[in-house]
Amino acid sequence: MKVKFQETINKKTDKELETISKDYVFYSEEERLIALRELEVRGKLTKELSEVKRDLEFEKELSANAKRKEFENSEHRIEDQPTITLRITPFKQIRSLFFVLFFGFLVVIIIQLTDSFDLSNAPKLDLSGKIIFFTFFAAFISFFVLSVLFIHIDYFIRNRNEEYEIRDKLIIRRKNGIETYYSRKDIDDIHLYHTESEFSLPSKRPPWAHYHFVKILMKSGEVLYLTSLFYPSGLKKILDGYIKVSYLSETRWFPTTLY
Repeated sequence: MKVKFQETINKKTDKELETISKDYVFYSEEERLIALRELEVRGKLTKELSEVKRDLEFEKELSANAKRKEFENSEHRIEDQPTITLRITPFKQIRSLFFVLFFGFLVVIIIQLTDSFDLSNAPKLDLSGKIIFFTFFAAFISFFVLSVLFIHIDYFIRNRNEEYEIRDKLIIRRKNGIETYYSRKDIDDIHLYHTESEFSLPSKRPPWAHYHFVKILMKSGEVLYLTSLFYPSGLKKILDGYIKVSYLSETRWFPTTLY
């Protein structure tokens, strides 16, 4: 698979980015806009380039509106297409964090039961025994609970302030009040990342096995992430039932979006 423009732009120097932003022959408007945004992040955007960026963003908005009208006027009108809206809600987060919440509840119950028994005649642990016990307990907490929290926070930050509306022929992304429209022909590649044991028996799953995400690579170089916080029941259902584009299913023992 070809190297995506979005993944290499950060390696460019300021001068190279400026050259890309002005080269309308070899680079698309989207690629030039990505270069300008990177310069803006670096604080290297001049007044002249700022005007170029504004013009490109205006043209992109016009193109998005034209694309929407194209779908509205097509034989498959937008309102007639099957639709699902993906957004992160408190209930979905609680559902995803069920293991952590259940484990915390179990620890509280064990502590309460321990206090209710008379342990005066129970054998006492010496200092080394206590150190071994608490080291093992801390390692267990760190490995399982913190691992789940790490993935959860990763997903939450990735999709914060985002909402997706998935239709039969259209993906609408809403972020910070801005709507962006994508059609099937805009999609270059789709990857579904999940743990190897996500669909296996519960007894063989790590506590984070239900976390998974979809990475949608656009031909423009843009990358969209749909994490399981949007749809804990399984994003495979979204891919098969709504997006309907062939995708590659890949396993990751620890399914973070950071690599």
